[in-house]
Amino acid sequence: MPRNQPIILFEALLQSSLDGIVILSPLFGPDGGLEDLVFEIVNRRAEEILARGTGELLGQRVLQDFFGGDEETFEKYRRVWLTGEPARFEVDRRSGPSGLVFRGAIVRADAHLVVTFSDVTELVEANEALERQRVELLYQYELLDAQAADLARIAEDTDAARGEARNAARFVADLLEAIPVPVFFKNRDDRSFQMVNQRYAELHGRDPDEFVGRTLDEFFSPEMVAEIERRDRLLYDGDEPRQVYETDLVFAVAGRRRMVMHKAKMWDAENKMIGITGVMVDVTESHQLRQELERLATTDPLTGLANRRAFLARAREEVERASRHGRPMSVVMIDVDHFKSINDRHGHDVGDQVLQRVADMVGSTLRQSGDLAARFGGEEFVLLLPETPMAGAQALAERIREAFECTEVQTDAGPVGFTASFGVGEFRSDLDTDIETVLKRADDALYRAKTAGRNRVYLAA
Repeated sequence: MPRNQPIILFEALLQSSLDGIVILSPLFGPDGGLEDLVFEIVNRRAEEILARGTGELLGQRVLQDFFGGDEETFEKYRRVWLTGEPARFEVDRRSGPSGLVFRGAIVRADAHLVVTFSDVTELVEANEALERQRVELLYQYELLDAQAADLARIAEDTDAARGEARNAARFVADLLEAIPVPVFFKNRDDRSFQMVNQRYAELHGRDPDEFVGRTLDEFFSPEMVAEIERRDRLLYDGDEPRQVYETDLVFAVAGRRRMVMHKAKMWDAENKMIGITGVMVDVTESHQLRQELERLATTDPLTGLANRRAFLARAREEVERASRHGRPMSVVMIDVDHFKSINDRHGHDVGDQVLQRVADMVGSTLRQSGDLAARFGGEEFVLLLPETPMAGAQALAERIREAFECTEVQTDAGPVGFTASFGVGEFRSDLDTDIETVLKRADDALYRAKTAGRNRVYLAA
């Protein structure tokens, strides 16, 4: 290896990182204690997150210039320097010029401190929004529990209040209309609606009176009716007086909505079960927010493929399954050749377009529903291939390699061609105890493919 090759590799790794990275050198006071830290190295992502150029940061003092003399904030850096113990941090600068939330870690590396951080503003704000939704939903649940108790008491007292039936019926009707969520009563014997409130009727684009004496079959699909009535039977036949579950319902006017169903048994004066009272809470928006948070946590934002964390979680499950049942499983490591040169020659926008094309081609090549493609970091991708032995994974990798070789990405800078190197590894119960060992052998094969001239497929030993 040329003498300067480690420096070149370090620079490439630093500049291609998706996290901001700064390296700080110490500045000691007359007493020999750590007085301040000086920015020595700043990568491109750190410039973007901090909204400052390298020229504005290099040589600047962290405590004096960057923290404005804030000793409390600087104390964490001093503690890491003195103890050598890493520390994590989260900084909310949404009220400042950057408008961002950073999350990262501080590590001492010999005579320097290395700080890595990323922009987690979107995730923090999504979590805050979800927490607000959770508090509001909890309030609605408590309100509905109280209202359901009121309705149950009304149902229990109906027989005793026969002499005031007309007033009681009017009271129940007024109460139903005052409840701000859909409510219904259903008869057990013929499954028909006995009463619904205006909020329930609006979901179907009808008046409440149109439901009386009619069954679910007239308002929902056969599949949906079967599922609702299956749940009703569980409530009727079970020991619990109430039932709570979350489900999707499709209404004539409101369309598909995610609902939390609160159902309770209804009893007459002779303690005979006569039907079900139901209250529904629409949680469609909070459900969609939860799904979006899950997507953000498991998806690479540039390519739309699974991210490293999602890949490793799934791969550990597949390793356990392959080990338990003696089934084949392979992984393919993919690294775009000369990607730094593409970035340097054409710019990062073109580099991003190349990575997106790689992701599209890799994703469309997978054959089985259980296969998974992920972006592992930078220009590196990985395929998880359950039920696929080494030979099958090699053939798939070769097809992808040939497709890359014949592909040009059409960009504003003109057509840009690219190739990639591949390392293929198969899970072996006699060698591998976890997914990390499989990936290590595939990565070693990838390294041999690179050193042999790139644009080729190598198999793990």
